[in-house]
Amino acid sequence: MSKLRESVAETIAEWIASARYPIHSRLPAERDLVKMLGVSRGTLRNALDHLESEGIVWRQVGMGTYVGSRPASIVGSLATLSVSTTLAEILEARLSFEPIVARFAAIRAQSQELAMMGKYLADGAQAQTWGEWEKWDELFHRAVTEASGNGILIKTIDQIFRIKTHSRWTVRSTHDFNPRLVARYSREHEKIFHAIRSNDPDSAEQAMRAHIKALTLTIGPVIAKGH
Repeated sequence: MSKLRESVAETIAEWIASARYPIHSRLPAERDLVKMLGVSRGTLRNALDHLESEGIVWRQVGMGTYVGSRPASIVGSLATLSVSTTLAEILEARLSFEPIVARFAAIRAQSQELAMMGKYLADGAQAQTWGEWEKWDELFHRAVTEASGNGILIKTIDQIFRIKTHSRWTVRSTHDFNPRLVARYSREHEKIFHAIRSNDPDSAEQAMRAHIKALTLTIGPVIAKGH
């Protein structure tokens, strides 16, 4: 490393050590760092390369440069997370977010969103295979999520459902279809839907929480039979 690049790396490391830029914070954009340090962009990038190799910073295209080592959440792709997570973790995450999503949906759902929920509810109730049920079940839950109108929650639930659709957690391959269990899930969906349509946020939240809790007791054995 040239003396200039070494000096730039040391300066940035000192800024970080002094808490000018605390752990997990984002460093200024490269164009700003170039001006602050009085060096070329090439010199800056070489210095950042060195700091990244030392675990002092990490960089992501389109996101910027951050203080500290790269978080595991960034390293792991959704596919990797799908393999490393557990069904209990998926259901725990759903229980943490979906009841609140249902509450917001009861306040904000528009007529077209209610129409879609009703369609998915009806189609799901007619499912004759786990594959059919899973399709309509996911569409119903996604419709409720969209109706919440909260972009952060929508993206969070979307990530959870992407993990959920990994082959480890799908019931599509399960041949032992259980009409009684699907009828139970459909009744639970009906309670959620009617609470949302009635603009009753408390009931919508409670109904969704009861539904996810019921899943924690029943869906595990179904998935196990398919693997």
